[in-house]
Amino acid sequence: MQRFTDKRPRRRVMDAIASTSVDEDFDPVTGLATRAKFHARAETEWNRRCKNHGPMTLMLITIDRFDAYRSAQGDTAANDCLSKIAGIIAKTCRRRGDFAGRLRDHNFAVLLSETAPKGALALAEKIRSEVKALDLGEVASESSIRVSVSVASTLARSNRFVDSLLKMADDGLGEAADKGGDCVVCVRGDKES
Repeated sequence: MQRFTDKRPRRRVMDAIASTSVDEDFDPVTGLATRAKFHARAETEWNRRCKNHGPMTLMLITIDRFDAYRSAQGDTAANDCLSKIAGIIAKTCRRRGDFAGRLRDHNFAVLLSETAPKGALALAEKIRSEVKALDLGEVASESSIRVSVSVASTLARSNRFVDSLLKMADDGLGEAADKGGDCVVCVRGDKES
């Protein structure tokens, strides 16, 4: 299983910039796995968990009001922000079985296959508080950077797909948005998890 360190994302970014052929499995801005690589890994892990009848935990992270930040600060600052948040994610989620990716412009996901929901909530809160403490040179309070985190956990079963877990986590982000953002929400699909 791949393990991220606080230096690996930066190293990947620098290698990607220096290299003429960019690794298609990793995002050049954040150093995290691309959406396609993340989904492939999630499918593999889901199938493994189905055989073991084990729970699977996923964390979705979105940057609240990122478009306002990008408008106020510009694309260079926005990319720097993405890189710093990816660094926090990589530094925080580096246990055996953890795998992080960038799903969309300002959305990240982390597979926490060896982490119970209670531990995942602690990691999510750590990420949220470290992002809140970042000094990114905001010019206005309404463009300051915060994240919302959804932790979803369910038993992996062969009659369901990993997309059901992603949907649960996405619903959790909707709940976080309804609460105003800058929070952690937990969604469980099975009482056993």
